[in-house]
Formats: sequence, C-alpha cells, structure tokens
Amino acid sequence: MRKKLLLSSLVLLMAMGIFFAACTETVQKAYYDAIPENASAIGSIKINRLLEKSDAGEKLSAYAGQYVTPEIAGKLDLFLKNGNESGLDLNENVFLFTADCEGAVAKVADLSKLKETFQILQQQGKCEALSKKNGYSRTVIGGEFACLFNEYVLLGLNIQSTAEETFATAEKLLTAQSTANISETQGFKDMVAVDSDIAWWFSFKKWGEESLAQSNPLLNGVDISQISILGTLNFENGKIGLTYKILSDDPVMKQWIAQAGNLNNSLLNYFPATTLCYAAAHINGEQICQQFEQNEAWNQALQQVNKDELVKVLSAFDGDFSWGISAFNPMGIPNVLAYAQAKNAYPVQLLALTLQQPQMGQVVEVKNKGKNAYEAKINMVGMTVYFGEKDGLLYLTNDSDSFKNLGKKAKKPLGDTPWTAGLKNAGSALLLNVEEMLASPFIQMSIYQMQGPQQGALMLQALSMFSYVEALGVNNTAYLNIYMKDKEQNSLKVLIQEGTQIAKQ
Repeated sequence: MRKKLLLSSLVLLMAMGIFFAACTETVQKAYYDAIPENASAIGSIKINRLLEKSDAGEKLSAYAGQYVTPEIAGKLDLFLKNGNESGLDLNENVFLFTADCEGAVAKVADLSKLKETFQILQQQGKCEALSKKNGYSRTVIGGEFACLFNEYVLLGLNIQSTAEETFATAEKLLTAQSTANISETQGFKDMVAVDSDIAWWFSFKKWGEESLAQSNPLLNGVDISQISILGTLNFENGKIGLTYKILSDDPVMKQWIAQAGNLNNSLLNYFPATTLCYAAAHINGEQICQQFEQNEAWNQALQQVNKDELVKVLSAFDGDFSWGISAFNPMGIPNVLAYAQAKNAYPVQLLALTLQQPQMGQVVEVKNKGKNAYEAKINMVGMTVYFGEKDGLLYLTNDSDSFKNLGKKAKKPLGDTPWTAGLKNAGSALLLNVEEMLASPFIQMSIYQMQGPQQGALMLQALSMFSYVEALGVNNTAYLNIYMKDKEQNSLKVLIQEGTQIAKQ
C-alpha cells in the first residue's frame, strides 16, 4: 500500500513538474512580454533576415576590420554571417518601444555568447563591466542605456534619472511579464502576425479625441483613442514595399472606410504609356457633401465660402478624377491632362465665370469656344489652357495635342502597361514613371543645376536603379511600392551594392 502511495505521489510530482516547466517555458518564450502595456509606439526588426537579404556580410566585415582588433574583427565576421553569434536570437524580432520610457527587447539564444559580446564591447570602451544582481546580468552602454538580461530575454532602457532607478524599472517590467504587458493588445498582435522585415505600430490613445479634432476639423466626431497605425517595410526581389494600415474600432472611422469607393480606371486609356506622373482618385461628391454637413467643425471653417456653390461643385463629381504629366516644355512647364467623370458641367462653368471677372482681365483671357468649351490664355507665361465638358467628362489641359484628342484612346495607352496592375482594387493612386522621368532633358538639367555636375551625375546614377513607384490607397491601407530595374536580386542587396559603388566615386 505504501509503495503504491509512494509511486502515485512520484507520478503526481513528475506531472506537476512537467506542467510547471511547460508553463515557465511558455512565459519565457514570450520575451516581448517585457514591453509595457502602455507603450504608444513599437517597432520590430528581423536582423538576421535583413543580413541574409543584403548579402553584405563580407563587405561590411572587411570594412569594419580596418578599425578594430583581429579578435573583434573575427567576432564581427561571425555576427554578420549569423546574427545569433551575438548571443541574441536575431531570427526573432528585436522590439523597440516608447512608453513612459524608451527601450528595446530581444530574445536571448546563448547566454555565454551574449556575455562574450558585452566583454568585447567593454574592451572597446562601449559599455561598463558586467555585474549581476537579482538573477540578472547588467551593464550600462554608452552611459545612456541600462541593459539587463538573463538566459531568456534582454531588456534595455534609456536612462532617465539614474542607472539604478532604470535597472529597477527594468526588473519590474520583467517580473510583470505575465500580467501587465502589450501582447494582448490587438495592434501588437497584428504587428507580430504580419511577419515583416521591419514593422511598427503607433497608437493615438494618448492624444485623445479633443486635441486632434481641433487640429484637423475632418476628425471631428472621431474617437482618436480608438485608432492606431500599423506599418511594414519589406525588401523583396525587385521591389521595396511599404504599407500603412489604419486599425480602428471607432464607428465614424469605420463608416468612412466602408464608404470609400474603388477606381473604375476607365480614364487610364486616355493617357499615353510614356506618362511621367499619373494620379487618380474615386470621388463621390454627394457623399462628401453629406459628411461635411454632419461635421460642425467643417461648417464653421467654411463660413466664408459660398456653401451653395461648393455643394453644387462637389456634387457634380461622380466617379474617377485623373490627371497626368506627359512631358516638360523647354521652360519647365509641365504638359498636364486632367479628366473627371461628372454629372454636369457646373464646375467648369463656374471656373470660366470666375476667370472672366474684370479683375482677372490682365492675368488671363478666357474665350468661349462652344458649349461648355473654353480657352484661357495666361498672359504672364504665354500659355493656353483648354477646359470644359465633353461626353460626361470634365477636362483641363495645356497640351494642344491632348486637346485635339480629347476622349480618344491613346495609341499606346497607360492602361496596357504593367505599372497599372495595382490600380484594380484601389480607391486612389499615384504612379511615377522613374525611367521616363530620368530620360526627360528638363529633369536631367534641373538635377545638374541643383546639385552641380558631379553630385548631379551621382544622383542620376542612384535614381537609375529604380523603374517606377506606385502609391495606392486600398480601403484602410496605404501602399508605397518602389520597383527596381533589377527584378532578380533582392532590393536591399541592390541598394547596398549601388550605394557602395557610388560612395567610392
């Protein structure tokens, strides 16, 4: 009986031991739980991934080796080939945060290697000698950064008063890991889930509704404390991708996002494939007017404006509004073409009436060239602008060729190029054709004039690695994508290679 009782007790103790070990391991693995729950901004970096993508370890090691001892150079070489040689697990995110204090959190992979790293830093005079207290190794880096670590996590905080007080704060954050941390915040969960090279999350909670609403009337009625921004940066083959996403539980903001319409892109074919710059937005004028009517701050801000005219102008727009620059003339004036889908011609009629006022006579001369068709000559620059309405489209251009072909599909339209593929689900867009822009004599001349011959040549060389840029607004997310000419190599590697070559010149 006693043997059975003893055996049962041993089994129970083993089970409890395994359970508590598992729980302890789970808590310790969540190294980012050291980030305080009131953090208003957090960034994350995957260092090993960036080292791998850049493929610049050998070059950086050779460069740094000129300025350090052989021992340190050897350690640095290992680190640049595999960041985990530092003792930190740099396959995982390194987090930077701002709360009541600023700091950084990283996961520890090898305690012995981490101590070796700090010993090397000490030899270089970069940090104080390691000491130990309350189960944590600790040091001060550069006299400004208190660093505390054990076999699981490293936490560093900017010293605000004294190093000892900062170490005490760090210990509190580490001991509060399982209770008061950021990991249950939805924005932080989303940031970790995106698994980006670099990511950041920013909360407006500390700002409050009143302060931001006063600075921007459009935000009147929006609870800013319920809004946060999630951003990401990724380096891919042939592309640099940057995103900003609005995260919000505020009903007004959700309504605005839901009401945003998508581009129908029916105006794309009126622009040539060689267009240097193209911008578009979907506009529901009546919807905008309704939002203004519901916003008291906007009503007050627009007291000096003829509201009836404003409502009639805005209500006329219904669909895509697009404009583009096709070239620059020798004087540097861009050739502009703009179209807008509209219900009526009131906006251009009002524009013509305004320009025909007596006080405008010396500046611009306006002629009526037919039904809702106008020609305006700007005397100061000797430029003619054509504007009006044709077949449900408002138009404006200072390019005579574009005027002759109004409403006609371009021979090689912009819509047939790969650059416009991302516009399909977008509500707004901006495209920059970098290759065509750099081929423009006016732009080349402008760069040389601003930077000088040598610096201008270097700038043109640097810009020549890019093909085109697109900025897109899709629902609650903004995208900025920079496409490289080299589609095969990682964009970070190309940037470093080109930057190194330019630096040598």
